[in-house]
Amino acid sequence: MTYRELEARFRLNYANDPSGVSAREELVRALLNEAQDELSQELARRSVSALRQGEALSEAVPGADTLDAPAELLRPLLLLARRDGSPDDWEVVPQRDAADPNATPDPGLRWWIWRNATVRHSPVTVRHELLIRYYRSLRRFASDPGDGIGPDAGIELPAAANYLCRKAGELYFAQVKKDPGQASYCRQVAAEAFNTLAANLTRDQQGRPLRRPAIRFGGRARVGPFYPSRRSLLR
Repeated sequence: MTYRELEARFRLNYANDPSGVSAREELVRALLNEAQDELSQELARRSVSALRQGEALSEAVPGADTLDAPAELLRPLLLLARRDGSPDDWEVVPQRDAADPNATPDPGLRWWIWRNATVRHSPVTVRHELLIRYYRSLRRFASDPGDGIGPDAGIELPAAANYLCRKAGELYFAQVKKDPGQASYCRQVAAEAFNTLAANLTRDQQGRPLRRPAIRFGGRARVGPFYPSRRSLLR
């Protein structure tokens, strides 16, 4: 499936504007990208492992308590650390639910938390190398919409097309048409599409061996099918 096909499906079935008079190209792309972002966040929140994982190096320095994370980071999964320049093996940094308000700088990295889309860690007195593993956000639809959309997006698009169109429909009626009734309807069918998608992705994942990206360093880290409604969206 290409982006053009997805865009045409949204205009025809949800915006009821196949010629793009109101649902212009730039608007549709923005709505579908917002729907894609919502899908990424919800899959990560439910820990649906169909999302691809990534790894990146960072550092913890004295006087700072936030991690410089890559832009594609959607949700962190694991943080490892070692002193800068040390030949020691990486050590897993424990995750906490909340920061310690009384934490004082320490030679070692004691904990990290994920709050407000930011990775915070305990204060240190010595620079540390960090290795973070995370869920990657789904690739946004680019300015060249003729490109095929497939596994590079982090998930096979045909499986997500129903959700993306319906979520974009909710945003379209809520933000552009100011029609709360139609927005509510699209929200409902989008939720149904997401539940079906998440269930199918989870079932597919359980049916094949788990594959994780390798971390290369000296030591070992411890570490009912849904049938679309026949009702018209424009009632």
